Amino acid sequence: MENPTNKTPLLVIGLLLILALGGWAVWAVLRPKKEEEPTVTTKKETAASTPAVTGRNNVSSQNTGLTKEQIAFLFGHNNSSFNSGNTGNENQPKQKEPLYIKGTRAQALITAKAEHLQSKVAVMDIIRAKYDIGRELIKFNSDTQKAIDQLFDKVSGVDVHSDPAKRYLTFPIYGKHESQGPALRSDLQKLLDRGWEGLNLSNKRDPTMPWWLPSVQLNLLLGTTVSTTISADNIWWYWGQRSELDFFKDFNGHQVDDRWLVKVNDNGKAAYPAGNLYTFVQRWVEAIDQLNKVTEWEAIRTLTAPSSKGGDGWLFTYLDPETGTDYSKNYDPQDSRTNDALDLILT
Repeated sequence: MENPTNKTPLLVIGLLLILALGGWAVWAVLRPKKEEEPTVTTKKETAASTPAVTGRNNVSSQNTGLTKEQIAFLFGHNNSSFNSGNTGNENQPKQKEPLYIKGTRAQALITAKAEHLQSKVAVMDIIRAKYDIGRELIKFNSDTQKAIDQLFDKVSGVDVHSDPAKRYLTFPIYGKHESQGPALRSDLQKLLDRGWEGLNLSNKRDPTMPWWLPSVQLNLLLGTTVSTTISADNIWWYWGQRSELDFFKDFNGHQVDDRWLVKVNDNGKAAYPAGNLYTFVQRWVEAIDQLNKVTEWEAIRTLTAPSSKGGDGWLFTYLDPETGTDYSKNYDPQDSRTNDALDLILT
């Protein structure tokens, strides 16, 4: 007869094994989720709660869409000189001496008035139309321009079809005092600061993805509205989206087989960088800077208009009192491109 004590170690081992497996199964079911999952959710919520930069209004072919009272409030009629006939604000004591345009007091007045102008959407629509802000963004070759129009057509509020010749007036170009301006300008400057060599589809691309503009929700490299950019390996195996790769080729003038897009030269640099993309962003930033400049011009025009015409009646001088240097050209005092009907924006 067998000794039952000989089976005891086997039974104990079996029970321990069952308990261990059972415990592992319970842990596998009840284990906490990975930490990164809540982070992803938070990012999505943040992105969704932040409105993307939108397009603008083109008022170049209409009467601004404003009432007669609003037009009278916004526009004044004056000749092309800032100070012609201006003897100071009739509602204030006369100025003894004109303010030097680059002086502290004049600059503070100009900044405050520019901020005020840029707080009014209707005024900025008129200023952009008056100075053709953004026209350089439709002066690329046909393939690149087609890609640019496809890109901006994805931005809410942009209209590239109704008035093709003036479609640039609907592009997202905002001044530094406008609510949508600072974030957009910052995103574009980051791309310029990173340089053009990292803008490519090879494995030498910039890891910071400066082509993704969170403010306007655009992927400038592929012409999409998502940050994801296809890997070089997937492009090599012809697994890329045809529309995205064609966008890159058209934008940058690289009409080659897909695999060539990921080629790296002997010097370790991408053979097909997005040079036209970089130039495009340069012009976009220049348009923003130009808008800020002409807003200052209109601020000066408003400040120096007589109060009888809705202005503030200030007198400015463009001559440096210490050196005698004339800065009038810096501020476009003649405003040679001004239409008489839209000569002065007053608020």
